[in-house]
Amino acid sequence: PPAPTMERLLPEFHLQRKALFAVAAPDVEPTYILGLQTSPVNPGVLAVSASDHTVKIYARDGLQLLSKLAGHEGPITGVAFSRVDPNRLYTASADGAVLGWDIRSGLAAQRFESEPRSSLNCVACNCDGTVLVAASDLQGENAHLFIWNAQSGKALSRLSDVHSDDITQVVFSAQNPHLLLSGSTDGLINVYNLALLQGLHDPNECLINTHNCDSTASQVGFFGLQSEFVFCLTHSETLHVWHTTTPEDSDVCERVSEQRDVREQAAEKGLPMDYMVDCVFDVHSRRLFLIGGTHAGQLQLFHVNQASITPAASLSGGHTATIRAVSWSQDGTIVSGSEDSSLCLWSAKPKEQAMNEEP
Repeated sequence: PPAPTMERLLPEFHLQRKALFAVAAPDVEPTYILGLQTSPVNPGVLAVSASDHTVKIYARDGLQLLSKLAGHEGPITGVAFSRVDPNRLYTASADGAVLGWDIRSGLAAQRFESEPRSSLNCVACNCDGTVLVAASDLQGENAHLFIWNAQSGKALSRLSDVHSDDITQVVFSAQNPHLLLSGSTDGLINVYNLALLQGLHDPNECLINTHNCDSTASQVGFFGLQSEFVFCLTHSETLHVWHTTTPEDSDVCERVSEQRDVREQAAEKGLPMDYMVDCVFDVHSRRLFLIGGTHAGQLQLFHVNQASITPAASLSGGHTATIRAVSWSQDGTIVSGSEDSSLCLWSAKPKEQAMNEEP
């Protein structure tokens, strides 16, 4: 018989394992976990970025520490695994650089400099491993998208007239190596076809569609079997979904869902939610899930419907503070990271009592 889908497993999820990223000294703020990224090539490997300007590599299933990466001069603002090379990880930083790491040696093998030098907020690598993109804060009148050849490190282009405020996230399609998405605090979510760059006098013309969320975008992403949909979560805790323009279907552009009362919907169902963390598309059930949290460390998972959200699971007993990041694996597990410096592995497998105390 086929394996149960994530949708059916979620009600059985519980805390499987817990690990500490760092042990806080007395009277010292804990190290916040800021970002999680599971390798799409090797799903057993997890990268965790934190407020101490480092990234740690873990074995995802047991949360065992494998290596530590340190080399940035400022806060790490984004992590992205190569979708081709299982040992290559890219990190963006407020110091203006992207580093390409060999996670086996723990050494930075590549360095990509922003020009003009800019505080970077995020990084993404396309699905064939050829293009790397990072995005910046507002610098004067412009926020920049920097585009490099991921192998040679050569700067390919810079888009500077596409957003009028800080760019908070960049995401590539998992199916199309040319399709790029960016979200910004200017309220715009832009879709680009980077295949157009070679034939354009003005590189900003590779922008093929813009959506407006009427707020500041915190998380954006493609979903659907062909990346035909876009979601956006905002800092005012609203949720938006569009059927978007793609290079193959240039005439389609419509809002599918706009939900401005997500926290109220959760409260009506008796499920407290103070903020939204991310959305995840489950390829098996073809459903979009919303992940939210409480400041006490509880996770709430919902199905996203066209006009509402419905409860899928509630996970507690792992964190004691705000949850900053979640990594959902199609193998049937979820890892979450919190401001309490803890990593939690959730699954429907039999419970384990072990906790990795050593960071």
